[in-house]
Amino acid sequence: MFVLKKLIKRIEDVLNNFSLLKKILFIIIFSGTVFFCGFSIIALYYVTKANTKMLYLEIAKNLVYSGNKISSTLRLAENMSNLMLSDGTIQQQLFISSQNNDHNTRSTAYKLLYDSLIAYSFELRPLCISAALLANNKYHISSDISLERTLPEDLKNKIITESDRLSGAPVWITEYGETHGVFMGRAVRRIENLSLEILGEIIFQLDMNRLVKESSSAYGEYEPSFIFFKNGKVFYKYGINTGEKFSDILHKIPQKLSGREYGVIKINRDDFFAVKSAVPGYDWEYVCLVPYGETAKILKYTAIIYFTVIGSGILFSILFSSVTIGAVSKHINYLVSKITTFRGDSKQIIPVRYDYSKRSDEIGILHQQFDLMVQEINNLIQMNYKNELLMKEAQLTALENQINPHFLYNTLESVNWRAKMIGAKIISTMVESLGKLLRITLNNSLTEHTIKTELELVDCYLTIQKIRFEERLNASIVSDPQLNNCRIPKLSIQPLVENAIHYSVENSTEACDIIIEIEESGENIKISVSNSGSRFVKDTLEKLKSGVMKKHRTGLGLLNIDKRIKLTFGTEYGLSLYNKHEMAVAEILIPKEYV
Repeated sequence: MFVLKKLIKRIEDVLNNFSLLKKILFIIIFSGTVFFCGFSIIALYYVTKANTKMLYLEIAKNLVYSGNKISSTLRLAENMSNLMLSDGTIQQQLFISSQNNDHNTRSTAYKLLYDSLIAYSFELRPLCISAALLANNKYHISSDISLERTLPEDLKNKIITESDRLSGAPVWITEYGETHGVFMGRAVRRIENLSLEILGEIIFQLDMNRLVKESSSAYGEYEPSFIFFKNGKVFYKYGINTGEKFSDILHKIPQKLSGREYGVIKINRDDFFAVKSAVPGYDWEYVCLVPYGETAKILKYTAIIYFTVIGSGILFSILFSSVTIGAVSKHINYLVSKITTFRGDSKQIIPVRYDYSKRSDEIGILHQQFDLMVQEINNLIQMNYKNELLMKEAQLTALENQINPHFLYNTLESVNWRAKMIGAKIISTMVESLGKLLRITLNNSLTEHTIKTELELVDCYLTIQKIRFEERLNASIVSDPQLNNCRIPKLSIQPLVENAIHYSVENSTEACDIIIEIEESGENIKISVSNSGSRFVKDTLEKLKSGVMKKHRTGLGLLNIDKRIKLTFGTEYGLSLYNKHEMAVAEILIPKEYV
């Protein structure tokens, strides 16, 4: 915090020392660069955002068509499976094949089921169903022999298990979408006599490539790619590279969108405009990816041209301002030269090659008033010169009549030397401490009084008092050395120590403890003087101010300390008196100001 304040102060000093021309140029550059560029960036941001929004709206319309197309196709496939599971031939032959072990009977049932399946497969092709399969506990019948050969047993069992679990409702299996495709399964339940026993299963293989291609025919020139996922897991990709690293990135696309409807994402260093949507009526979600690289380049080049024009405009403004402001600031410089010359011994105005007496603007008035002021000052100098000399002579005489403090120092030094000569160490110590105390107290050459100097004064005072009261007085000072160079009014702590000794040691035969603590409190400093053997009356300071309590010498000293601190630092600082842990505490609060 202190370093930051120091840096700000340094910047202020540098700016304050700039010439008028530099200050005005700085204002123009700062306002032009910050505000103009800031507003330009905001405008460019909203233009880019509007462009992205338009692209999104155009793609979103096509996505609605795609989603509805996929949803309706899936729904029609489910309806077709509903017709198949209620077909009388399929119902009867599945029941016969499951209940009869005769080879000929089962072969006949197989043929009838195969014929029915082939007949339905022609109706399924427009619905993007590439193959259909009938299965029961005896055999599997497929409209495409390659499907039966390539379909893993675990996938078959997965579809059959899920179909039987839903007891006739359609189920879409997407877990194997990236390897074997997407499948729909449905249990065939016996309708006759409402038996509802499971006779077998109908399995459809969905041609996702064809379905997505037909659904995305309205996109035109965009050539989009699609990523389908369910429960956050990708199960199908269309129109994109499927490398291993790329696949890892694709799985993170829903998180990259962060719940947004649309956004620009980077995949394998290529930019894509991604729009997230869902298939109505199903728990499938998908992301449409449209290449965004060319659009991004156009926006980038537009931004470069935009800011180049802005920068050129700012540079031209600076050059133009320098010329126009220079024509004005030269008259200010003439006035500064007049003031600088007048500050010298001559008290005369330098001649200027310009007549300001005919100008009525602010600069002309400044020059006219300064010239008039110089004439009046010269007259006052002549009139008051003798009076000033007489006043100085009177002040000198008064100074000569004052007591010379060096006389006191030298006298005490002589006493100290004599005491040391005769071995009177106690007298020597007291005289030496008194000399230091007087030297600090009477020294008016110090422009700033610090905590360190004040503590030296207190230490000298305590040395004298400890010799006086011997073992009855115990005093200690606890201070942070880093606060030694902080400013404090002279004689702020010593009167508090004197007050503590007066009301504890002098008025009692018991031993007294005095503790002086100086500590940092945020941006302030707390100085407390605590003593045992006495207590402050409640609201002592307020009663002294109002006159309720009689103002003895120590009371006047407390009020004086509080008043001087408030006058020096402000009304929020000052002296407070209270009792704490059987001790009377006088506490000073001052700001932390280093000298």
